[in-house]
Amino acid sequence: MPAATLASFPPAIPQNPYQRLLYRHLEQFGVRLADRAELKTGWLIRNRRRVRILHFHWPQGYYRWSGRPAWAQRPLSWLRLCLFTARLAVARSLGYRIWWTIHQVFPHEALSPTLDRTAGTILARSASVLTAHDHATVEVAVRELGIAPERIAVVPHGSYVGVYPLQLDPPAVRRATREELGLPDDAFVFLAFGHLRGYKEIGLLLEAFALVADERARLLIAGLPLDEHATAATREAARRDPRIRLVLEFVPDEQVAALFATADAAVLSRGDGGTSGALVLALSLGTPVVAADVPTPRELLHGEKAGWLFAPGDAGSLSSALDRAASDGTAAAKGAAARAIADEIPWEKLAPRYADLLGRALAGRRDDDRLSGVDGKVDVLLTCSSGGHLLQLLVLRDVWEPFDRVWVTDDRSDTRSLLADERVVFAHWPTSRTLRTLPRNLALAWRVVRRTRPAVVLTTGAGTAVPFAWMARLHGARVVHIETLTRVDSPSLTCRLIAPIADRVYVQWPDLADVVKRSRYVGSVISR
Repeated sequence: MPAATLASFPPAIPQNPYQRLLYRHLEQFGVRLADRAELKTGWLIRNRRRVRILHFHWPQGYYRWSGRPAWAQRPLSWLRLCLFTARLAVARSLGYRIWWTIHQVFPHEALSPTLDRTAGTILARSASVLTAHDHATVEVAVRELGIAPERIAVVPHGSYVGVYPLQLDPPAVRRATREELGLPDDAFVFLAFGHLRGYKEIGLLLEAFALVADERARLLIAGLPLDEHATAATREAARRDPRIRLVLEFVPDEQVAALFATADAAVLSRGDGGTSGALVLALSLGTPVVAADVPTPRELLHGEKAGWLFAPGDAGSLSSALDRAASDGTAAAKGAAARAIADEIPWEKLAPRYADLLGRALAGRRDDDRLSGVDGKVDVLLTCSSGGHLLQLLVLRDVWEPFDRVWVTDDRSDTRSLLADERVVFAHWPTSRTLRTLPRNLALAWRVVRRTRPAVVLTTGAGTAVPFAWMARLHGARVVHIETLTRVDSPSLTCRLIAPIADRVYVQWPDLADVVKRSRYVGSVISR
């Protein structure tokens, strides 16, 4: 792939090595990480020649409003989503490639499912590259966002092998850490590792652990508390049950491996599916895992080869899995299998797949290609959809032919044939009664209008014309809309959208002139 600079959104998170590992291994393919990237129009304009790829991981921070007061979060998030959509359109118009790694389709902490679904749909439609770490996430994205499954490439989550090395002999670290935490040498220790957040179903784990019969069982919960309710429930459970130990703080890198060396098994109580970084971390450190019996954990654990499975959301099933883990004597063998699985997904093996996807996206058709041969100021911008709308505008040839002009229409067989001798920009399709291509066509309209500076826009509809008419009007052009011949007594949606900014609206039936304000009836195109 050609060398390219990439901006990450959000920037690499210091507490999580995932992004650092990904970008470090992409460097050998010429991908450089931009410093201090900002998803703002000014930054996008200033860096359009330096940065080529915008990579989104967890996009909710760019369209959600999380400030106070709480009652304003939802309406202000919708306003912020509009700004997010506009920035994506600007990015596309400037030639950026957008890459979305779909770690999960919906954010773990829900504010508004409709908001998140709309944002995900817009981002997916704007993206040139879509990747996910598992097929379960792809299925959710296809179902909820309407994405064609072939658009999403599945690339496994890379391992953390070698990221958290032990400084001392593992048995010595295990003994010392257990002594420090007050854990008996003969205890079977379950480790629940990671930020304490509500979606991780810590309440289910606490309920299940209370039912565990094995007296040697201990539960170590380690991670930064970020959810008040989950934290309070955890502290109360630890107060009641002396078998539970807590390390409720950020765990620095040098202590991560020590905690896993202390544990006999990791436990993930969440049952929402998708790839868990904590599960991959446990595999990388050779720790078997108790996990929900849903597709992705089942696939990563090779069934129960590297762990124990339980029915998601079932405290009794989870308790039984914990009892089996503590008593069946297979933890060491399953731990070795876990490390072997992690060795199968090194970043060195995955980075070439990402590089191939990015290289193809960078080589793909850009809006610059659509504008090939279109340069300099024109008198008229003619915009319409294919079919009857195009034919009606062609009937008016003697009106627009004396002027310097550019067409914008759909890339269909009839438009290519009928406009073979014209300068044409092909819009993104489909356009009628769908928002799917609107961000891309808004971006294309901005570039077309900025490049051609038309004095007049002449349109017969339909959906293709709307973003170009509005964008031209915002740049000072006069807009003339001719309502289609098929509308006899009520205006089309296109007419309703364009009429407020049109200088002239012509209808082709006298009765319709009484319905559409400020419209004129001077006959129909077929009477010419």
